[in-house]
Amino acid sequence: MNRSAAFREEDESMPASLWDVEYLAFDVETTGLSPAFCEIVEFGAVRFTADGTEVGQFQQLVNPGCAIPFHASRVHGITDDMVRGQPRLKTVLPDFLEFLSARPSLLLAHNASFDLGFVGAAIRRIGCRKIPSDPVIDTLSFARARLPHLRRHRLPDLRTHFRIATPAAHRALEDSLVLKSVFLKLAQFQPAVTSLDDVFRLSPPRKLGG
Repeated sequence: MNRSAAFREEDESMPASLWDVEYLAFDVETTGLSPAFCEIVEFGAVRFTADGTEVGQFQQLVNPGCAIPFHASRVHGITDDMVRGQPRLKTVLPDFLEFLSARPSLLLAHNASFDLGFVGAAIRRIGCRKIPSDPVIDTLSFARARLPHLRRHRLPDLRTHFRIATPAAHRALEDSLVLKSVFLKLAQFQPAVTSLDDVFRLSPPRKLGG
């Protein structure tokens, strides 16, 4: 059984055609690079359909309970003052997972190992029981497969390549909105990707918290 068939067997509401799938691009901002030693400071996500219509957004700053290093603030612009008084991870994480699992979706993350590493560590630490079972696609590997001629496939590189006029801020929701546009461009340019089998062949699906 191939990967897309296996996922559809687990969730019969997941269709085979990309035009019938609902998507959810998500991103996290953190205090550093290691989920073992660093904390999440922001969650962001956008849910959308194949024609680009947005059907929901999620954005929430998180008080990490520690100082945000200067080098991290320089990347995403989130400071200690911005997270002071914001809810802690144990409050925000269940809300974020609830947003992800509200409707069957194909989840998208750019350099998914980073985001999944932090979200997975948070799930294990908090002990959340309701974890979305939808497949997660790493759009970094998807972009490398679709655009092998590009030297770099970071989100800013792809935004420039596709001339996407979206906010340049490196924040969780803003990056999710950029990822939405990037994924649609990657799927639609010829030869177009039209099925889950096509996507899963180019970027094998993963599981949140797995």
